[in-house]
Amino acid sequence: MENDLKPLNPMLKNPVPDNYFRFHFPHLHLGSVFGDDWFSLKAEAFARFFGTPVFLVGQTVIVAIWIGLNAFGYTKL
Repeated sequence: MENDLKPLNPMLKNPVPDNYFRFHFPHLHLGSVFGDDWFSLKAEAFARFFGTPVFLVGQTVIVAIWIGLNAFGYTKL
């Protein structure tokens, strides 16, 4: 146990373990929430993208432009 611990900071009294995902190992045998086929992996990646700052900022810019176009009447024929 002594070998896998290292001090993160000299000021810390308790060393921090090297393996931060050690609690995930007992659950590696469980399958993905969405399944393991091609479609489910792509669907999960697509769903995770919707929470990223890139998507949120991009969507905000698109909506702001859309509101601006409607407000100034550029969409009327």
